[in-house]
Amino acid sequence: MKRKLLATVAAIGLLSFSMPAYADLGIRLIQGADTVTILDGGVGDANPVAGVVSFIGSIGNYAVNVTTGAGFPLVGSPTSPDIDLNSLDVTSSGPGGRLRLYVSQTDFATSGPVTFNSQIGGTTQATSVAGSTFYNHNNQLFSTQTPLANFSFDASPFAASANNQVTTSPLYSLTELVDIRSAPYSPKTTSLDAQLTGVPVPEPTSLALFGTALVGLGLLSRRRRNA
Repeated sequence: MKRKLLATVAAIGLLSFSMPAYADLGIRLIQGADTVTILDGGVGDANPVAGVVSFIGSIGNYAVNVTTGAGFPLVGSPTSPDIDLNSLDVTSSGPGGRLRLYVSQTDFATSGPVTFNSQIGGTTQATSVAGSTFYNHNNQLFSTQTPLANFSFDASPFAASANNQVTTSPLYSLTELVDIRSAPYSPKTTSLDAQLTGVPVPEPTSLALFGTALVGLGLLSRRRRNA
């Protein structure tokens, strides 16, 4: 009986060790000396759905109708990276200044080359809008360690897209950052959507096996027609 109990405890221990804690997904807003950080399902999250974090309110000199970050399990997965940052009617007031918006998620688990696509689009009355995406091999939330893509706009509407290939290893994090700058004492409104996705690049061996399988299917089909 005791041996069975010890075996069960050991199995539970191994299972716990092999299954990492659920990934962190969060958004962060920084304006002047004010910082708001909200994790999925945490204090301040206005959306109860897992895989979505929303902020509604004001920070510093900006009123935010809604800013939302999305990741897995709602979109993408640990092996199919996908994070999204959406802000609707972010409006400056008074001195205006700089507002930074982040979305970040940890525990992506691809291994090998991944092609990351960074894209952003929206409308703005602000002086400028900039977007950046980042990869972090230390799996840290909101890290800007390794830049993937950078965009900068001073006109509206705006849109851009870029691809970058990175050799990944689990576990790692991804981050999107949008930087809005507005002139003082002239309310300016910005709405935008930014997305970062990743597609694993097939290894040469996999491509060769796939090609061989296609050739085999072709030969089999030809034999059947000739029979």
